[in-house]
Amino acid sequence: MSEHSQEGREARTPNIVLITTDQQRYDTLGATGNPHVRTPAMDALAERGTVFDHAYIQNPVCMPSRACIHTGRYVHQHGVEYMRSDIDQTPGLPPGEVTAAERLKEAGYCTAAFGKIHLMPPRGFDELRLTQGKGARWTTSTGSPYGPAQLGPIYEEWLEERNPGAYEQIYEARRTPEYEEHDTAVPSTIPAEQYVDSWIGENAADYIARDHESPFFAVVGFCGPHTPFDPPEPYASEYDRDAMPVPELFDAESPSALVHGRRPQFDGPGRAENIRRVIAYYWGMMSLIDDMVAKIVAAAEERDDGRDTIIVMTTDHGEMLGDFGGLGKGNFTEGVIRVPLVVASISGTQSSSQRVDDLVEHVDLVPTILDWAGIPHPAELPGRSLRAYLEAERAAPQPRDSILCEFTTNARDARSRCLRTDRYKYVFHDGERPAEFYDLHDDPAETENLAGDPAYADLVQEHATLLLERLSGTVLSAWNTTPAARHPESIDDYGRPLAGGHAKEDRLVSSPPNREENSA
Repeated sequence: MSEHSQEGREARTPNIVLITTDQQRYDTLGATGNPHVRTPAMDALAERGTVFDHAYIQNPVCMPSRACIHTGRYVHQHGVEYMRSDIDQTPGLPPGEVTAAERLKEAGYCTAAFGKIHLMPPRGFDELRLTQGKGARWTTSTGSPYGPAQLGPIYEEWLEERNPGAYEQIYEARRTPEYEEHDTAVPSTIPAEQYVDSWIGENAADYIARDHESPFFAVVGFCGPHTPFDPPEPYASEYDRDAMPVPELFDAESPSALVHGRRPQFDGPGRAENIRRVIAYYWGMMSLIDDMVAKIVAAAEERDDGRDTIIVMTTDHGEMLGDFGGLGKGNFTEGVIRVPLVVASISGTQSSSQRVDDLVEHVDLVPTILDWAGIPHPAELPGRSLRAYLEAERAAPQPRDSILCEFTTNARDARSRCLRTDRYKYVFHDGERPAEFYDLHDDPAETENLAGDPAYADLVQEHATLLLERLSGTVLSAWNTTPAARHPESIDDYGRPLAGGHAKEDRLVSSPPNREENSA
């Protein structure tokens, strides 16, 4: 290990790499029980680290979920509750919110982000090479009613230098009849090494391999396996479409208000063929990402700065992938809200090869990262550090009694809240929509809504009360937990300290974020 001892690595503040995919189900790794998909790099991380088998998101849509990941706060706390169809017009993170990157940068970390982080604005990073994502509804690079193509100018410039015309080629493939007929499952025509997730992986690996004067925090946001289902070769041919398993819930009926009545998919005589194609390409994208994870891990292993590098790997939300005959997210089914979460120590200073079955949430990630960095737990963060699960000498925390997930439609015309306990799932909808209650022990597929069954009335009420307690008990924010909160005349409307402690009446108030209705 050269001049840096193992003890020295344990004592020094670690480098931290947060890897996120987009729309990845829990069951898409060999390590989480999938016998078909090829993910050796991620499986190796799971083998040397800790797998949290019941990790849950806080919102089943990209931007609100990622705001939770980066702030460590629930949706009703940070306020990024929905995502417009014209994504670039979505109201961003309020000024009073603080990201993990900002906290780490203030503590002396170098910070960088690569790929899709979907944080508006991307605060706290010294270095950025970003894309907004793949964006399946963008079929033209310019002129779309949804705004500019989401792959974006930075990736476009890089790609055009290597393959003139390739950027337009990506969008031409989306204007073919097959793109709509096959539910966007049309392979990319550009070389694999030029595919957007390859670009993201190479950028991240290069950064991790560099010399840094201080510990670093790198966020790596892969765009896949989000739609369109468009892996390049050889990944598009890696899985035999005819051999793909049809999902167990493919023909099941869901009583969920967020699933029932969705746009019918996979109708007609070729429906089984269509879902098999989608799954083959979805897994192809996973295998490409896995090869990029291998490069990131190799770069971390080659470092010799006397610091451990800790890798946290998760996703923003899952994907229906044929469950109940549908695709996408925006609901509280297990395939959408239960996600993979793997934490691994490159030098082995954390406990290795273990599984945790307790309920954990995405809001636990920031407290965990800050714990590693030696930063005290801010009072406004509702999560808790998972570090005790990872280190044998620490006592594991008391298991959570529940997880909280929230959802608001793009048009903000309907809101729903979900509380999942160890056995049950309760869903509250606003308006006239009835509540939902599932016994996940007897009905893991969530096909029988028990909310109206008198035999479950007491349990439903208990879960409704617990949901209310979870919402009302997490109202702290940066402005009401800091010393300034005891002197309200010294903070502005967003909770920011006023220069010189001037009273509110003596300064201009910033305009609130744009709340224009969704016109898409």
